[in-house]
Amino acid sequence: MEFMLGLIAVICILLLIIFLQARIQKKWKKTLVDFNKKEQHYLSLYQQNPGLIMTFDLEGNFLSANKTIELYGYTEEEVLHRSFAPYITPTQREKALAYFETTKKGKSTAYETAIYSKDGEIVEVKVTNIPIIVGNQTVGVHAVLKDMTVLNKTQAALIETEAHYRRLTEESVVGIYIIQDEIIRYVNPKITEMLGYTREELVGAHVINFIHPEDRLAVRYNLKKRLEEGFTDYPSGKVCKQKALEFDPELRLSTKSTVFVAFGV
Repeated sequence: MEFMLGLIAVICILLLIIFLQARIQKKWKKTLVDFNKKEQHYLSLYQQNPGLIMTFDLEGNFLSANKTIELYGYTEEEVLHRSFAPYITPTQREKALAYFETTKKGKSTAYETAIYSKDGEIVEVKVTNIPIIVGNQTVGVHAVLKDMTVLNKTQAALIETEAHYRRLTEESVVGIYIIQDEIIRYVNPKITEMLGYTREELVGAHVINFIHPEDRLAVRYNLKKRLEEGFTDYPSGKVCKQKALEFDPELRLSTKSTVFVAFGV
């Protein structure tokens, strides 16, 4: 009898162990599947990212790089275990190394620099360095590069174009102004010379303040029309749609001495 009870107890214990093992295996299997999914998500983010993503050891040697590196003519294999420093242009190298040292201390950094592509072309890039921290210690550095060459060239061209047209405007022999919401936003030197006001007195003021009372209706009408339909001339020998009045093809502006001077428009 005691033997039978003991045997039953042993069988129960074995069944319990088998049950627990099955549950543990099922749980671990689910955990492994979830882990593999996350790993694939991060791998996809790494490999498919349009930005160049690299990993370095604390000496600045390549540990990995995503496929974007091929856009610069390199393969991952040919840069592995090499220092990143020679790929930085000489004038930018010291700055890049300084930022790398800061990241090694556990602080993310971002800066612009210039690198060499494999064919020797200089590429302007924005770099974001991110420390790899394991157990409260920095063990490496992630770097994300964004190509800034086209953007920087576009911005430089816009600045050059703006400077060119500003010079033309500033040196123009005719008065030029910009009005927004009936407020004077810009005047060139010729306008200040013609009216006798300083630029500070004109910019920020309401344009109607400088218009002859008899011309104000025409000015308001045309300002409104320009916003709705684009460029238009002041009415000349035509009836204004708002009022059955005819307007002279000249616009009278007030000079600082309050004398109204007629300007052709």
